Amino acid sequence: FLFHLYRGSELLEDNRVGEAKEELERALGFQPEDIEGQGLLGVVYFRLGLYPRAISLFEEIVRARPEAETPRLNLGLCFLKTGQLLRARDALEQLLERSPNHKKAAGYLGLSYQRLGDFEKAGQAFERAGQSHLARRMQQALAELIEPGPRPEMQAVRDVAADAVHELDAD
Repeated sequence: FLFHLYRGSELLEDNRVGEAKEELERALGFQPEDIEGQGLLGVVYFRLGLYPRAISLFEEIVRARPEAETPRLNLGLCFLKTGQLLRARDALEQLLERSPNHKKAAGYLGLSYQRLGDFEKAGQAFERAGQSHLARRMQQALAELIEPGPRPEMQAVRDVAADAVHELDAD
């Protein structure tokens, strides 16, 4: 077990993800409940784009070890990567409740909020993550929502909509 776990970890560090997958799966064949092996295999699945498998593993780890930060962060990142924004937000908020100074979690939470269109909360999360440049972008996006300026690219859409309304009225 330990040989395959250690070898898989080394291969993952060397970015030899396919080989790492084989070694970690062998290791877990000996001890399927090993949290460290499951976490490493989850990272492998994530890097290979096998997000449902990664999510499943990280969910198991979070259930078994709710206090562990890294699996919950990885779970939030998997949800973010797969467009499950509400689940990403929830996982990252739970992590930040336990570890308020976790900068990576705050940054990913900012991305979740941004993609959900909540620029105010996104800005707060980015500020908490120490990413003031992204927080400023969220303030700008929020300001544009409140006071939209002229957007030339939207004029063509407005013209087509006005013509369509005019034609419908004429009929």
